[in-house]
Amino acid sequence: MNFNDFADLVAEEVTDLMGEEYHYSTAKVMKNNNIVLTGLSVRKDDEAVAPTLYLEDFYEMYENGETIQDIVSDIVSCFKDSKRSGPPDVSFMDDFEKAREKLMYKTVNYSKNEAFLANVPHKRFLDLAIIFYLFVTGDEFGAGSITVTNEWMKIWGVDTDTLYEIAYKNTKDRFGFTLNSITEVLKDLIPFVSSDKDETDDTLYDTIEKTEDMPMYVLSNASRHFGASCILFNEVLNDFAKDISSDLFILPSSIHELIIIPDNGEDPEVLQRMVMEVNSTQVSAQDVLSDNIYRFSRNTHALEALYA
Repeated sequence: MNFNDFADLVAEEVTDLMGEEYHYSTAKVMKNNNIVLTGLSVRKDDEAVAPTLYLEDFYEMYENGETIQDIVSDIVSCFKDSKRSGPPDVSFMDDFEKAREKLMYKTVNYSKNEAFLANVPHKRFLDLAIIFYLFVTGDEFGAGSITVTNEWMKIWGVDTDTLYEIAYKNTKDRFGFTLNSITEVLKDLIPFVSSDKDETDDTLYDTIEKTEDMPMYVLSNASRHFGASCILFNEVLNDFAKDISSDLFILPSSIHELIIIPDNGEDPEVLQRMVMEVNSTQVSAQDVLSDNIYRFSRNTHALEALYA
């Protein structure tokens, strides 16, 4: 069964299980890096908004042997859980003075998102773009984000520089940053894999042993979500470069984190090839930040893209 047939079948089966008062709609939604996903929404006629689930992951489950019945049951459960908790209150969006405290920023690849960027306020930064979103939280529905569009910026009567000034401070104050050796990061993964070394994948321990003496560090934020935004924290990079008395190579691991390597004479072309290989084999297309690498100078306190 191809994806389109799968999407049609699942949508109909989900609606049948939800009840006659529900109807479904599907739409193509552009996500990060120009990735287009198929979103499924199910709602009643009197409901103004409805949650959206993207079907590509469910199709992968189907290709891996999951039955249609089990997939439909999972989707219905997700929709029902969402309806029980109710949609988030977004009335604050009509008042910029209320919205501004939720304003954050994240970094994405500029060239991979040009079509998307035409509709949202953004700032260029090297080969990246800084875009803005509202961080929405609640006890019942968890956390989510709403991308700031040109339309909303116009309604608020603000400009991009104002958005950036507010979002930079909010992002840094709320999420902060974490900077740890890659060895520490890998060791933190072990409790989530197994509490028993004999039951843990040996490759994880092999990797830790190989990185014990490697000067590699992971820069992200406290939530490890959109943590590559820390690349704009110039004072963090400056303090770290000063502490280790070295310029820094910065490798974009994903939109969520960065790898920092002291510039001890490594060949930057080798590092870039490593980034490109990881992006093409280990990172989902939506999470790729850049195939580029960056160098931070402790003398000029400036960050440059080496292959932009």
